[in-house]
Amino acid sequence: MSFSTADIKHIAHLARLTLTEPEIKQYRREISGIVSYVDKLASVNVSKEEATTNLSTTNNLLRPDLVSDWDKAEKESALALAPRKKDRLVAVPKIFES
Repeated sequence: MSFSTADIKHIAHLARLTLTEPEIKQYRREISGIVSYVDKLASVNVSKEEATTNLSTTNNLLRPDLVSDWDKAEKESALALAPRKKDRLVAVPKIFES
């Protein structure tokens, strides 16, 4: 499948992108190539292949979540690197309004 210049401009408009003419030509070529490759993949006969749900033989490797205290030097070092502090704690921006 080949995309026209109008198609690329429409896609760019939907994505709120401003493209130059050279970028439009580049994306037209690249997107057309990607869609052609996907079309080629879609035409492959996989009816005799068994479905695979998990390619990895390892399960989730979880470590215990252990709490440990930092020594004074580690605390001071971490606080020194923090961009904002409040009462010996790292201050972070508020993300929820109360």
